[in-house]
Amino acid sequence: MNLPDWFIQGGLVMWPLLLLSILVVTITAERCWFWFILFMYNKPHDLNHCLTLIKAKQRQQASEVVSKQKDPALIMLSIGLCADPIDALISMEVEARKQLDKMNSGQSLLDTVVTLAPMLGILGTILGIIDSFQALSHAGIDRPTAVVGGISQALTSTAAGLCVAMLALIAYNLSRHLQYKQALRLEIVAHRYTQARRTNHIAKIVDNYPVESVLKI
Repeated sequence: MNLPDWFIQGGLVMWPLLLLSILVVTITAERCWFWFILFMYNKPHDLNHCLTLIKAKQRQQASEVVSKQKDPALIMLSIGLCADPIDALISMEVEARKQLDKMNSGQSLLDTVVTLAPMLGILGTILGIIDSFQALSHAGIDRPTAVVGGISQALTSTAAGLCVAMLALIAYNLSRHLQYKQALRLEIVAHRYTQARRTNHIAKIVDNYPVESVLKI
């Protein structure tokens, strides 16, 4: 299998850039599949139904709704329902962080590629310029075409580094955006859960408050 001419002209720097490009494509494909599956698992109807049951003080029915669900919000609610009422919010926060860590997978590598790929391109540029000056010193100023190979290496490696960095940047920003939306969703669900529990708590206090004490006031 023959390599393309432009790849050979880019010099040795093209090999690590090739590895980085393969890494970016692999991470992007895995993240696309992850987010596709995650959106397939989203159950807004079950989520609203579960919160309604919690507000109606039907915890057992709510636990049945969230059982064996793979929606991150429903998983967080299931942890809150199974935990002690006093520690429910803390347990839900811990579970939310676990879910966000799963969504954050691969982002550090993409961030590294965004920074590293242009630096490798600049390194290839420097090496190409060095080769150009060396060729010019051997050939003399009478043969300016001797520097063409070095200049070609410099431009090719720079362009390749920028292309790899831009691909990684697109995948990184898209993943961050989706993670932010999911984090906001988990926060809203936790807030609605707190409101439902607070409503139950107030209703319980009112039910247990003796009417006679109100009349005495």
